[in-house]
Amino acid sequence: MRSISVGKSSQVDTIQALLAALSQGQDLRASLQHILQAAATWLAAAHGVIYSWDDHAHFLTPRACYGAHTWPDILPGEADTTIVGTVAHERVGLWLPEVSTSAYTTTLPPQVRAVLAEPLCYREHLVGVILLGHEQAVQDLTPAEREVVTLCATYAALAIGQESLEQDRKALATRARQQETIASLGQRALRHTNAIALMQDVVHRVAETLEVQHCAVLDTLADSDAWRISASVGIAPEVLEQEALDFQGDPHVTYTLQAGQAIVVEDLCTETRFQSPCLQRYGVRSCVMVIIHGLGRPFGVLGVYTTTPRRFSPDDVQFLESVANVLAATIERQRLDEHMWHGQKMQAIGTLAGGIAHDFNNILAAMLGYTELVTDDVPRDSIAWRNLQHVLTAGERARDLVQQILAFSRQSPAQFQPVELPALVREMLALLRASLPSTIEIRQYITANVGTVQAAPAQIHQVLLNLCMNAEHAMRATGGVLEVRLDSVNVDTGFAAAHPDLTPGPHVRLTVQDTGHGMAPDILERIYEPFFTTKGVGEGTGMGLAVAHGIVASHGGAMTVVSTPDKGTVFAVYLPCSAVPMVHSAANAEPIPQGSEHILLVDDETMLVELGRELLSRLGYTVTAYTSSPEALAAFHAEPQRFDLVITDQTMPKMTGEALSRAIREMRPDLPIILCTGFSYVMNEEKAAALGIDAFLMKPLIARELGCTIRHVLTQRQQGGSGRLRMTV
Repeated sequence: MRSISVGKSSQVDTIQALLAALSQGQDLRASLQHILQAAATWLAAAHGVIYSWDDHAHFLTPRACYGAHTWPDILPGEADTTIVGTVAHERVGLWLPEVSTSAYTTTLPPQVRAVLAEPLCYREHLVGVILLGHEQAVQDLTPAEREVVTLCATYAALAIGQESLEQDRKALATRARQQETIASLGQRALRHTNAIALMQDVVHRVAETLEVQHCAVLDTLADSDAWRISASVGIAPEVLEQEALDFQGDPHVTYTLQAGQAIVVEDLCTETRFQSPCLQRYGVRSCVMVIIHGLGRPFGVLGVYTTTPRRFSPDDVQFLESVANVLAATIERQRLDEHMWHGQKMQAIGTLAGGIAHDFNNILAAMLGYTELVTDDVPRDSIAWRNLQHVLTAGERARDLVQQILAFSRQSPAQFQPVELPALVREMLALLRASLPSTIEIRQYITANVGTVQAAPAQIHQVLLNLCMNAEHAMRATGGVLEVRLDSVNVDTGFAAAHPDLTPGPHVRLTVQDTGHGMAPDILERIYEPFFTTKGVGEGTGMGLAVAHGIVASHGGAMTVVSTPDKGTVFAVYLPCSAVPMVHSAANAEPIPQGSEHILLVDDETMLVELGRELLSRLGYTVTAYTSSPEALAAFHAEPQRFDLVITDQTMPKMTGEALSRAIREMRPDLPIILCTGFSYVMNEEKAAALGIDAFLMKPLIARELGCTIRHVLTQRQQGGSGRLRMTV
């Protein structure tokens, strides 16, 4: 037996060497190799390896090796008896002075006699394992030697953890870019009903967003087993010239339609499910195909293709499916019978919104939530913090756009509340700027203190959007100036008499003026008639001004219009001021409420469960989380008194949040429940209240609102109240 000795001065040199190595901008593998080699040298180890832990796939991969031994990947099992597997499972280090006398199985070189293995933990999460092997039996480590081991493990964990954070940041930025593309395409689909034009835009935007060489919309022909390429990027001209292609001639389309779900091919050369001579002919190696669903039969397939092997992520697939939903809704609207076109348009927009809102909001919830968590851990004066702010800004823009889509389809119920219009108008104009051509100049003159109005913010958004879109259409050919004004005005008895919807008193006036072609008097008389439009086929429905007029009337206001041919149009919206003042919450300046209760968290999205677990744990709660509602119910059956609160998603396979809530309440009627959803056709605030749900939350959730809601619900229940609360974030 011999002992290892590391002097105190050597420890100082060790710390300095590690700091120098990590500050030289080395990549992860080089940093880990440097740390491992130093640790092995200081502890006189002949062999060593640093594994990184994949938390999703649950296996360990060697990232740095020392000595002549080859180290395999490790997949720890539940009853693992290997040294590394035991350390990974139990998160506790092992020191084996004599391996041959231990009970552990091993893949170590036969000459290794003593082993030291330590878990690598970053922010209380396992990120890897470091293992060192000695070819001689070794006595127990001295305190100085253990300090060196701890130091090496800390730096290795820090290097792996920082790489993971950087990968998460890049993933969030990628999701933000994808969601901006979906939002932009969705907004375009709402404004235009020409499916062919949208398809051309889709293939270019998808190819650019995913950075692929080829993208195509493959349209299935009605009443036949054939398809054609309706829009594409990077497809050979001779293929596009073919009027129709037989399903049997290229079975990748047939297989996708028969499977009824997205098909991902990592390498076509090794693909066994189907063979595609057409794709192989053009050198395709990897691809993803998603179905463009229709009411009676699928409209076709949206596909992306690369000539080099590529592993598409689940987020990439979900992005394509959301884009396909946008296409599906647009094609469906265009295929409606001409005589039913106007009457069914708003219903088609609702189909569009419902098709993308749930998945969209789940993705946004993860993107915004994880960005919030990472932002808290990054120095405010760093480049990373500023980049994360851009991610948050993009996510908030996407969140606002999906709320607009829901408002258009009337899936978002009108919630009248005191509203200060200046901020709302500025926000709307900022979103509008990206969709207007550069030939149109936007000028805004907004008075800050105009008072508050009782209004539904989403509906006021819609009024302003309709007016601005009409102005854009009037100036599309020649360009011009769009001027938006917001000021206060006192409506006198004379003006009120001329506009019966108004009553005398203080009002807020919103004016939208354009320099377009204007309207003749005979046209001006009919602008509020439903379905009346002067726009061409596919450019308008005649519902925009009719809907805007109805919204303003429901708010107790009125609209006026002045227009002159070739000189432009001025619309003015008058809304009565409210006696109820705007309440400015100071909650953001105070810490988020915390607690110590035990929460049962249920959501079928793994990423949202992980986000919720980390967020609630940071707030002090004990969290038991499940991605399966039947498994969550079984756990609750086993220990119903274990939990103080249930937070569940609504839309889940096998058992919805509503069904889970009913089952839980049968066992514990007193248990508070918070129900969450990104979008649901079958659940709303009123139905949740009727079921006795304590709070109904719309995704994406923000940390502060979630924390406040939890405390409100728990406090109300403790005081004997129902605690019912609705919060839309």
